[in-house]
Amino acid sequence: VVHLLVSPTDYRLVANARTAADVAADVYHVYAADDDNGTAARAALRKRFEELTHHERPEPHTHTLVDGRTMTVACAARGCAWFSFDELCRRPVGAAEYIAVAE
Repeated sequence: VVHLLVSPTDYRLVANARTAADVAADVYHVYAADDDNGTAARAALRKRFEELTHHERPEPHTHTLVDGRTMTVACAARGCAWFSFDELCRRPVGAAEYIAVAE
């Protein structure tokens, strides 16, 4: 389902009167062609994860799903989870798992 959200205000930019470039720098981390295979992007993501978790040491966490199955998050702290693309997209993960992660 796709919903079109139309608003005259881009609320991502409201906090501290930040510019679109500032917001994009915090939200989108992509590999650049000259970025040594994403080293800078991974470092930026790791730094943001550490800020969000107040530098708490991440640990594995297992969620029990409604139907009794489990989903293990290998790296989680203070309500934040770190996943690789493969963990989320290259294994048999369904809606129940994505909902458990979001909660």
